[in-house]
Amino acid sequence: MELKLEDFKRLNEDFIYIAKRKFDLNVDNRIEDIIISDILISLFFRFNRTKSKVAISIIGSYIGESIIKNWNGIWDVNNLSLNKVGVNQIVISPFSIAHQRLTKGINKMISYQLDLVSIKANGVEAFCDDKLDINYIKDKINKLYIDGWLNEFFNKIYSNDNRNYVKFEAAYLLGLCIKYLQIKELDSKVMELFELNPYYASVIFQNYLIEDSYVINKLMDLLKSKDNNIKLQALLALVNSKKIENINKIKQLLYDLLMNNDNKDMIFLFYLGQALGSFKDQDNINWIKNKLLNKNVSDIIKLSLLVAIQTLRDPSFIDFLLNLLLSNDVNEIIKDEILKTFQYLPITQKEIDILLNNYNNYESHQKIYILNALFLINIDQRRSILQDLLNSEKDPFVKSYIVSLIDQL
Repeated sequence: MELKLEDFKRLNEDFIYIAKRKFDLNVDNRIEDIIISDILISLFFRFNRTKSKVAISIIGSYIGESIIKNWNGIWDVNNLSLNKVGVNQIVISPFSIAHQRLTKGINKMISYQLDLVSIKANGVEAFCDDKLDINYIKDKINKLYIDGWLNEFFNKIYSNDNRNYVKFEAAYLLGLCIKYLQIKELDSKVMELFELNPYYASVIFQNYLIEDSYVINKLMDLLKSKDNNIKLQALLALVNSKKIENINKIKQLLYDLLMNNDNKDMIFLFYLGQALGSFKDQDNINWIKNKLLNKNVSDIIKLSLLVAIQTLRDPSFIDFLLNLLLSNDVNEIIKDEILKTFQYLPITQKEIDILLNNYNNYESHQKIYILNALFLINIDQRRSILQDLLNSEKDPFVKSYIVSLIDQL
């Protein structure tokens, strides 16, 4: 479907009109409305996936106009993209974001994808609760609850006619809704589900954890299950704990699971690293640093710890990782992941200079990680650095990647 510049605003208005007509909700292009839009999209398509070009056009235009309203940007009609987004003046493809959301469901929620855009464009997360108008979101979801739309979530979960991904999406978004509503009637329904099907209840708990001792203990027991699927959902639920007594128990269990020498499951260890990155206390940060320096800790565990650092995004890791990277003790596997991790940390020109001093000693794929980290510094400095690297780079693959980055400026 070929679009023109004047179409984007019209299609954006179409999305707003559909939200009003179908759900009787007034939404616009606020950050908070992105969260609402993820819920409405799933309800509209009954939690199923779609490749509809019309839907991609409408939702992509809504995403693009939302980006412009919140972080600026200019439509590029020829490439169907937005240029000069945010402080770092990056290029974004709203229709690619819409396509991902519609074809992959909540694995590619718009709010999740735009949080990554915000980090890349402005160096900050946009969808933290402390930056959002929680009452605005609550009022919108409460309207859906009063109108009976939340029954759709439970119906999808309980129906045996639905595919697993449909039930999963319904459970995940139900948890998101209850997080903002916190209504006892819904708590009771979730507890009933927890008894009948702990898997989908665990998915709900990833957004809204009922911190009852029974729930916490049962979720911790599920972490010892041989079923990897339920183990992962329980893991992702437990990291939402806010009570200190629960947090300490959960952290200790995660430490024990990570250091278990029999655990070679990379998928589980990846999620375990993400889980550890959810605990931002200094004790957890120190524990991660100590284990990374421990020569008796295996590489597979250290990779999981680096995933934790990518999730934490704590600046205290920057000098620590630089020292580790430049030491003689680190092997190529860990070196790769450290360089990848710098893309997630708030590094400055000083750290970029240190990485660039060793730039020619790295492999092609490692250079790409460094080039991606350049998005964290001032655009004028970035342009100058990229131009210098382009003039000296011999590798054709890396050279073409540098050209693509310059084209985005």
